[in-house]
Amino acid sequence: MAGRLRGVFLDWRSIDQDDLNLDTIASTIDLSVHAACPPDRVVETIGDAGVVIVNKVVLDRKTLQSLPATRLVCVIATGVNNIDLQAASELGIRVCNVRDYAAASVSQHVFLLILSLYTRFLDYQRDVDAGQVIGSISEVPFSFIVQEPSGIIDWHSDRSRDCSRCRYRRSSC
Repeated sequence: MAGRLRGVFLDWRSIDQDDLNLDTIASTIDLSVHAACPPDRVVETIGDAGVVIVNKVVLDRKTLQSLPATRLVCVIATGVNNIDLQAASELGIRVCNVRDYAAASVSQHVFLLILSLYTRFLDYQRDVDAGQVIGSISEVPFSFIVQEPSGIIDWHSDRSRDCSRCRYRRSSC
């Protein structure tokens, strides 16, 4: 489509679980979507795209210098460590990431790690895999978290007022 800004999504498969809807983005730019892009084809694949969307693809100084039409890099992640930010700035390329990206899954993963570490789940799993059968709950090699004081930092974002607040919740059991 002539006259429309061209964009390219280099590694959509790295985040898609058959639930990613790109209709809104595709309605604003002429979007080319690639499941994955090998490092040696990044410059060729981006070509004259003004917008580049990436998750894990590395855009170093040499790559960015080879992209004269690129003006915006959108990183579909919280970090931007795969982008040479100094080079992007020098070249007039804006870099942004996704606000609140994966907030629910990150929170869930944190609780998974807390409970796994606190209960020594990997030790327990190793014992089970080795055929060491646990005879009763009293033989399970962990204590119960509800017996310990705990605190949770809970970060909330309210986009309608563009403000954030942080709460600390403490429980004593």
